[in-house]
Amino acid sequence: MKTFLKLLKNEQKKKLFFASLFIIIFSLFISRNLFTDSLPRTDDLELHGARLANYYLAIKQNQFPPYWGPNLNYGFGYPIFLFSYQFPYITAVIFYFLGLSIEISLNLTMTIFIISGGLGMFYLSYIKNKNILLAITSALIYQTTPYMLLNIFVRGALGEISFLGILPWIFIFIELRKKSNQWWYKIFSIFIFSSLILSHPVSLVVAGPLILIWLFFDGFYFELKNWKKNNYAIKFLFNGFLSLGITAFYWLPFIFEKKYIVIDGHNIINNFSNRFLPVKQLLFSRWGHGGADISIPNDVFPATLGLSILVILFYSLIKLIKFLKKENSIKKYKDVIFWLVVFFLSVFLMLPISKKVWNFSKVLPYLQYPWRLLWVSTFSGIMILNSWKKINKFILYIILVIVLHHSIFYTNPVGYISNSNHDWLEYFGTSTSDNELKAKWFDEHKNIGITEKIVLNPPSSNQKIDISSWNGSEMVYEIETDSSTNVLQKTMYFPGWEAVVDGEKVDINYMNEEFPGRINFSLEKGKHNIKVNFTNNTPARKTGLYLTLVSIITYIVVILFSLFKTIKNNKNQ
Repeated sequence: MKTFLKLLKNEQKKKLFFASLFIIIFSLFISRNLFTDSLPRTDDLELHGARLANYYLAIKQNQFPPYWGPNLNYGFGYPIFLFSYQFPYITAVIFYFLGLSIEISLNLTMTIFIISGGLGMFYLSYIKNKNILLAITSALIYQTTPYMLLNIFVRGALGEISFLGILPWIFIFIELRKKSNQWWYKIFSIFIFSSLILSHPVSLVVAGPLILIWLFFDGFYFELKNWKKNNYAIKFLFNGFLSLGITAFYWLPFIFEKKYIVIDGHNIINNFSNRFLPVKQLLFSRWGHGGADISIPNDVFPATLGLSILVILFYSLIKLIKFLKKENSIKKYKDVIFWLVVFFLSVFLMLPISKKVWNFSKVLPYLQYPWRLLWVSTFSGIMILNSWKKINKFILYIILVIVLHHSIFYTNPVGYISNSNHDWLEYFGTSTSDNELKAKWFDEHKNIGITEKIVLNPPSSNQKIDISSWNGSEMVYEIETDSSTNVLQKTMYFPGWEAVVDGEKVDINYMNEEFPGRINFSLEKGKHNIKVNFTNNTPARKTGLYLTLVSIITYIVVILFSLFKTIKNNKNQ
């Protein structure tokens, strides 16, 4: 009997292995147009190329962690990595350091996240249902719904691609939380939780509450209440808090230094009312490569639910109504109902009728585009499908036909762009769509006219400027002048910038009326050695880095302790 059970397990492992291999091969098929040394021409991938180049430069210039884009904003610099996501660039910069080009590094990164999302959804479905056909179908739906492919081949939304590649794994570790005592769970759950936090903060605005609500709906509150009996609940909670600690270097400055940039009063936040989806488009849209402004006539931006999700919805509603007529209790179908509520709530928030909710909310406007909630509709739709104990195989076959169609016809970019690495490194824009991360006090129109790295104001009749070294993170130079003057440096001021003259730190005046936002400090007559550099000397950054350091050390200790304990237990058996 034991031999038979072992054989069954081995057979199941073989099926899982080949199913996983199929998901990887299918992912590569979807990604086939990324197997090139050029970037697909999309809304945002050019911006990500510039960001990756500046992430690399920041590391080379001893920024750790990278916060400042040294060459962006016409050489004035830009706080891009304080407020934009980090995990996609952490991944991509590894490939760039290995000698690959910017384009190939980004294409590989997107491919990895596509594979990760597919495998994650496959295992999430399998853990819930132990049905390999359903698990494969769920993974393929997740990878090929219009919104997923829109993010890759139309928008080039690297942050959202990474977020969606990680999201199913979060729910896997929620499902497996009773195994939180095991060493492998501690290693991978903390890594996954941390990766999600660093992936796409805009999506986390919705994902965070959704994950917490599902966790407590799934019984975690009662597990936590009886923590002495369920000690895994405390360890699961500890893993979550440790992930917050590991990523504190990012989210603490993000929260507390956001007040220094223009985004809160920017049109990119306040124009959401022009970006709701009509019901017709939500239900169906032909494919196209139009821009995100859906008001432009004849410009197809294929933000839509997709046929596979609609099939799931209609099938599930009919099935639920049929069962509820026969049974009085809804407890049996609580998961189906939960995800149906999530689905319809996300649909409601994408329609113009929800405008009052958006106006009232302090959080939703940060999504910028209501149709960004399509990931919620997609994910909840797949979870609805996986909440049924039995599913008609014919429905799965219909969905697989839709999947095949999308994987062939919705995965072709409109074209490609190709720049040299030098061009990416010297990119002069801000790498944001509308300069929304600019410091509040910086006026580009007044500053752009002076292109010199250093200007003395007023100029001296006998002045000498000798630059020893200059990069976007640190500048060292010598100035000799026969009169008192002000040094105007071609750098946008942001908290953390410091100027040291002859070993003494001096005040930076960044509110100069003539050149607002530019680094400006006074200088007495004579010969002076000057160093100006970007530091992490702000309360939020120092606190965040301290918490990150302590949390990483704790993470390593926890892993080592768990491994030694496992080895010891294995020896005693």
